[in-house]
Amino acid sequence: MPVPGGCGLNVTELQRELAAAGFDPGPVDGIFGLLTRRAVEAPQRYCGL
Repeated sequence: MPVPGGCGLNVTELQRELAAAGFDPGPVDGIFGLLTRRAVEAPQRYCGL
């Protein structure tokens, strides 16, 4: 699982999956930055996690 501050192909795939699910991770650039973190947290908040 990609971690904040990480980068690479795993992050790129995560960003694509988040975007496909309707959670905007910003540009699909392979960098786990602030926008990607917010996109990861959005469905967690939605589900009450």
